[in-house]
Amino acid sequence: MQKHVYTKVNLLLFFIFSLLFLVSGCNEENDRNTDTPIAFQQDTSLMETFTVINMQEKTHKVTISPQKLSFHDVDQPIVIIHMFKDFDTATAYQIKTLNTLQKEKQKNLFVLSLQIEDNISTKALKAFIKKHKLTHFISNDIDNHHFQTILYESLSLEKKIHLPITILYTNDTYISHYTGAIPIEMLRYDIQQAIQD
Repeated sequence: MQKHVYTKVNLLLFFIFSLLFLVSGCNEENDRNTDTPIAFQQDTSLMETFTVINMQEKTHKVTISPQKLSFHDVDQPIVIIHMFKDFDTATAYQIKTLNTLQKEKQKNLFVLSLQIEDNISTKALKAFIKKHKLTHFISNDIDNHHFQTILYESLSLEKKIHLPITILYTNDTYISHYTGAIPIEMLRYDIQQAIQD
């Protein structure tokens, strides 16, 4: 009978130690998988200047450096960069939202939307702009993909973040980014906070 009790105790101890071993291994694994993206090592010497162009051939010069985005010819302190690849529901909603916000806050806000991939023809993009009476700066330039790559590197963002993405800057400094369709109230609040700071 005592031997049978020792066997049960040994089995129980073996089970407890095995469970502790597994749990400690999982915690170790979780420590390695942080929320910090692994995409790029930030290069502090990274700095590149672009000329973004829209379909009316209006241009803006912008310099990207780590955590910074500086427009050479934009006076507004708050800049939103919006990148998209097609007119899915999230993109269409976001572009219209950003246009509304720029109209409301034009003294403080500049919005730049960039078509990243050539999934939308110039004709379709022009029709979309006309249909929704969009007035903010929208670019479908071939160099937008390179702009996206450098911008992601400057923010240490993963390459495979799904579009659309909206990135908020205040006084040339990165504040936040959002993926997908963001409610207008949330963006309005974040913009108002940036204005007050």
